[in-house]
Parts: sequence; structure tokens; C-alpha cells
Amino acid sequence: MTKAVVFSSLVEANGRTIRENNLEVRHKISIGTLVQFRYSEWFEGGACRRSEARMFVCWHARDCDGTPLYWLATKPPHLWLQDGGVDPNLVFPGLTDRCQHYEMANRFYKFVRNIGEEDLTPIEVTAELVSGVGALDWDLV
Repeated sequence: MTKAVVFSSLVEANGRTIRENNLEVRHKISIGTLVQFRYSEWFEGGACRRSEARMFVCWHARDCDGTPLYWLATKPPHLWLQDGGVDPNLVFPGLTDRCQHYEMANRFYKFVRNIGEEDLTPIEVTAELVSGVGALDWDLV
């Protein structure tokens, strides 16, 4: 009989599991930070989608082995209430976990979920950037 091995349960050289080690790794990019990222998704038959965007970190998440991940939104959480949106600290009646809460908030702002830190580049928000100088340029191949 073949035994299934759960990756996050593998023990590393320090005697701790991969998950235990990853859970000690802190998120390095703060909530509310503007980040730039590129994303490629390949489909069958040669079809693909490439995206490049700047969005705000709105939530710190983790995958099944404890690796830090990020959720991104089109506006930083501190502005959600000003737009008539959802208070990111509010717990909706009947919603018991934070993930369900952010699904509700997704009705107001489009999220990109579970992006790894290695794919994110923090961007300084300057007056020039806010006015449109330094916006993303398209490199057509």
C-alpha cells in the first residue's frame, strides 16, 4: 500500500516541519502598500493571459504549508469606508472567518488572491504617480 506524504509535514534539517518553519516567516510587505506584479496564466492550445498591475496589499494570507501570501485590491483598505464600501475590520453577522468577510468585501473591490511575495514589487506612492506620471507602460512583443 502506498502512503501519501503531506509536503508541509516533511521534517527539515532543524527537526521542524516545513509548515512549522514557514509559519515563523513574517509577511514583509505591509497592508496598504502599493505593489506592482506580473502574472502569466497558460491555457490549452497555446492560449495565455499576461497581466501587469499595481494594486494595494489588503490582506496577509498563507498557503497550506504556511508560506506567506498576499491578497491585493484596487484601493487600500483604509479608503473602503470613504467610498461607501466595507469596513475591513468589521465582522459581518453570520460570517465567522476573515476569508468569508473578504469575500463579502469583494463585492466592492476586485481582489487578486494568494500572490507570493517573490512576485510583488513595492511601489512608493508619490505626487507624480498619483497624477499619472510613471504609470504602467505596455511593452508589446
